[in-house]
Amino acid sequence: MKEGNFNLAQEWMWKLKGRKPNHLGMILGRPSICDAMDAVIQFTGLWDDLRLGNWAKHLAAHCDLMIVHYWKHIHDTWTKIFAGVETSPSLLDPWTVQCLQYRAPAWSNGDRTFITKSMRWLFGNITSSRCRARLLENILRLDVVIPSILTFDENMRYITVGAKILEKHIEVKPKKEHRSTPKLLKEPSCLY
Repeated sequence: MKEGNFNLAQEWMWKLKGRKPNHLGMILGRPSICDAMDAVIQFTGLWDDLRLGNWAKHLAAHCDLMIVHYWKHIHDTWTKIFAGVETSPSLLDPWTVQCLQYRAPAWSNGDRTFITKSMRWLFGNITSSRCRARLLENILRLDVVIPSILTFDENMRYITVGAKILEKHIEVKPKKEHRSTPKLLKEPSCLY
């Protein structure tokens, strides 16, 4: 994690209540997840849907690699949306994210129509008509369902349920042998 972003995380930590500081600490203790999340920081409009309270369950599923891949997917998709746009991704607003998440413009005519008609409201912080036209072009080219932090959280709910079921029915760690009487490695000479 970059030092500036670590300081930002520290500021968040001080503002959090309940178990959320522990959850943030667990995330910060996993560098690969931190790095993947760090890459998404620039897309400020995504962060309103961060549900920090769910992270204990996410991390308990022991699927860090999958978490990292999903966050990279979020980053890659939003980077494609902003490709060739001179505007900063920090101008992405939460309303736009809410309208675009779960949409599949390459596969759904309804989604393509909705996005095209909604462009007059989407990306409200971006006023350049050239930038807005490029954003629309980039979105309509996407061949994925548009992800967000909320879609990550929703998908993880299903993953964690499956992980719990598997954990109950599949032996993940070998059981320890319990011995009723300890065995001595050497015969004690004092007994003779």
